Amino acid sequence: MYHHLPATLRTSLDQGPRAFLQAAEQITERDLGLLVLWTRYLQEHDAEAGRVLAIACSPSSTAIERATRLWLMANGTSDLGIVHTLLATATREVVEDDGISPYLFGQMLEFLLSAIAHTHPSVPIGALALLDHLAEAEKLDWHIPGAARARLAAALQSRLADVVEGHEVESLKQVVERLRSAAIPVAPRLDVRAVQLLELELAKALDDYASYQLPLPALLDSIRRRSLLDSAGAVAAETGRPVQTLRLNSAPQPSSRTLVNFLRFAEAAIAISRNPEFVEVEAPDYGISLRWAPGASVPVHISYTEADAKAVFDMLNRLVAAGATEHQLQLVLEEMDPAVANAFIALARRLAPEAGPGQQLELILTDPQSASWQTTLVLRADVASRASRGVPGRVREARRGKQTLIHKDYVPQANTVRQVFQAVDAMLKRGVVTVADIDEIGNTRQVNYYKQGARILGFFDEDNLPTSRAHALRDIDHAGRLALTAVYFEDSPVGRAWRAYCGVDRLPDLKPETAQQFLEQCVVGLSGTTPGRRASTLRKWLTELASHYPGTSR
Repeated sequence: MYHHLPATLRTSLDQGPRAFLQAAEQITERDLGLLVLWTRYLQEHDAEAGRVLAIACSPSSTAIERATRLWLMANGTSDLGIVHTLLATATREVVEDDGISPYLFGQMLEFLLSAIAHTHPSVPIGALALLDHLAEAEKLDWHIPGAARARLAAALQSRLADVVEGHEVESLKQVVERLRSAAIPVAPRLDVRAVQLLELELAKALDDYASYQLPLPALLDSIRRRSLLDSAGAVAAETGRPVQTLRLNSAPQPSSRTLVNFLRFAEAAIAISRNPEFVEVEAPDYGISLRWAPGASVPVHISYTEADAKAVFDMLNRLVAAGATEHQLQLVLEEMDPAVANAFIALARRLAPEAGPGQQLELILTDPQSASWQTTLVLRADVASRASRGVPGRVREARRGKQTLIHKDYVPQANTVRQVFQAVDAMLKRGVVTVADIDEIGNTRQVNYYKQGARILGFFDEDNLPTSRAHALRDIDHAGRLALTAVYFEDSPVGRAWRAYCGVDRLPDLKPETAQQFLEQCVVGLSGTTPGRRASTLRKWLTELASHYPGTSR
């Protein structure tokens, strides 16, 4: 694979990495020598090549040197020689120069964390020394995200026992306190432009060496990913909101439908997390906005409001985790809201033909309020293929309009509507519901059943606070409350689904004996003996409410 190299370089390869580097310098092709060293370290796991590489790119002046140093910080910290060289170089830059090179800012947090956690005691001590110098130079605040600083402080605190000198311990304790204080900004100061310029310089340099058949696209791809992560950090810092970034590996021309399908999945996941409602409605505006992103084949950052970004990330993570086997994935899809399941299947079917073997869709979550700061989730092509092969039976039937599916959370567990009123009254009077407020119950878990019943009927919001419906109950007698609640129950998700299943328009037309069959066929997430118990509750609610339905003679 090296036959295109100049003869001087080919000869020196057999004499060791140092001889090769000297030969490369002699023919004024230092960058090419570094690239071949990197290839040897990457493909042949030649540790000595990696160590020489770390020395050669410290300090860094050319794009190749900067790129290899950044790559080693992300991928080479397990080797003792490499990580010591990288730490010593960074420390020297802080002490002797103007500070860490700006293109390294985004990678520095993970690099320090990996160094502090290194199994060899000398590496954490080197990381602690670097942190101490940063604090002394008042440069601790150039890269540390707000919530993630606690993560670094905890890692630093756990390693203080490795430091022998008392004055050093005291100095590092002050670093810990600074990391935990409000002195550090909420988000890091990222020099995104420095990494983007590096990416452009590296792309040009790789063109010069394309004829040598080295695996150079992998190096460029790692720099592009770093640029993408830093850009996401900058967007999160600017907006103060969590950001998700899509990256489709090895697909230079992905369809725009990939983004459309992902956004549909995101909206479905947000809908179920905010208010599990499985009836097709006009899609609301969930506050999702798009930003241009460098270094991504799907060039967008997706910015969310509230906790929506985490809801989408967690939902996709659950599906990806289940995707190890087709059977397990189908079970999870069966239990999910059909809107989410359908959206995931559509995304998988779009992704599968675009992402061949070894390719993958990356979803990167950047959250200013998370100690993890940036977390990557990978949807591989094999998982997408499994998801795209079959649609769960319940989802398929719902698509055909034969039934309306709802989640188990919308099926009441409270024994009677009368006890739900007791929970509402307690909340209206004192702002809290206890066991003593509800007849015939004995524990807090049962209190939650009646809060759930109040949410189903619209008396409580998602935070269990009284709604306008609840306040309207204040001056109504029990019979009047039942008449009003009958209408609310008829129009609730479970009321609509039950009526659709039975083919009737009004609550009084429902037959109590259909309750269990309805639950077994139309409710997602029930199993074992649960449908029987929930059916008993539904029958009780129907008996209480149907006779008080407006216009019904009692």
